[in-house]
Amino acid sequence: MTKYRLDVEPTYDFALIGISCHEKDYRLGWALNHIAEFRFERTDNFIPDEQKPEEGFPRYEFNDEELFRSYVLVANQFGTKIMFPDLSGIDFLLIIKGEIDSRDIEQILERIHRIEFVILASELDVMKIKNRETLLLLT
Repeated sequence: MTKYRLDVEPTYDFALIGISCHEKDYRLGWALNHIAEFRFERTDNFIPDEQKPEEGFPRYEFNDEELFRSYVLVANQFGTKIMFPDLSGIDFLLIIKGEIDSRDIEQILERIHRIEFVILASELDVMKIKNRETLLLLT
């Protein structure tokens, strides 16, 4: 019997922003809500490996019904674990799903840069991340 193999590259229809800061996840979530005018709420930790549930990464979500966008803020580092080793200098990832263009991303980056303890915030190219399939689980 002949076996067929279907290779499909998933679509990454979201924007990705990397944030570097040395504060805890709840402090960044608070600052994004109060200074950058988001409304993030804490959700269940993201557990990339079901075999190790103690290695969950803190996660926050915000659905903007006016702009038809959803935002997910997740820690890239928790304890000694790093979710994306090739992004080891990035502490948090902000995933923006929905209708968004480059001008909107610039405005979001400006709002994030208002937070005094944010060291760096920039848009990341999803296709350059080695295990980018994990990002699909976050959206």
